[in-house]
Amino acid sequence: MATFDIDAYVARTGALDVRGIDWADVPRHPVPAEAIRALRYMQDIESHTIVYLRSLLATRAIDDPDVARFLACWVYEESFHGLALERFLAAAGHPVGPRPTPHGRESPAQWLEARGTALVSRMWPDFCAVHMTWGAINELTTLTGYRRLAARAGHPVLSELLERITRDESRHFFFYYRQAELRLRRRSPGSPVYWSTASGRPWAAGFSPSASSASRRGISSPMREGVPPPVRPT
Repeated sequence: MATFDIDAYVARTGALDVRGIDWADVPRHPVPAEAIRALRYMQDIESHTIVYLRSLLATRAIDDPDVARFLACWVYEESFHGLALERFLAAAGHPVGPRPTPHGRESPAQWLEARGTALVSRMWPDFCAVHMTWGAINELTTLTGYRRLAARAGHPVLSELLERITRDESRHFFFYYRQAELRLRRRSPGSPVYWSTASGRPWAAGFSPSASSASRRGISSPMREGVPPPVRPT
């Protein structure tokens, strides 16, 4: 079974390459209102990644050296996705304004959830298997949404930008997917974590905790339609 070469991944990690993107050409092509709404949603989610990482740092997920190295690269790349989407929106005449609720401000419920997750992770050895499965769902949902958005919007500059972003998302998905597969294979069919994460194909469910939290903030999630899963990145 194929594994993830973390050393090769780290060597390829870097800020999103936007060289050659013709930002001046963005306003020359119409951007549907629905696409603008979806882009605002995705830009907010990408910018929220560093807050999600804050919660993960308090769990046993970072006790695994490969996972810890991956997360450092992951948050770096995701942050530049948010910056690129913000730049596109500004070029399209829809600049991103200040966020009503700063990313660093936690509600009492969010504070309690983060502490509860940290406690459960320390008490439950299988936590990392669940986290890897959850991450695979998130990444597959994200790259599928980007692909569908590019197809529906029909904007040449946006299509090129989203294609570059999905290359990163595909590599992220591959890491989470392989890690989840390896960890679930080590569990017996009678294990609660096996049934909670391995029944059916969990990564086909299309549910994202980030999307859920965004919906609670009043940001509508774009509709996702079936797109074939990504091939193994090279």
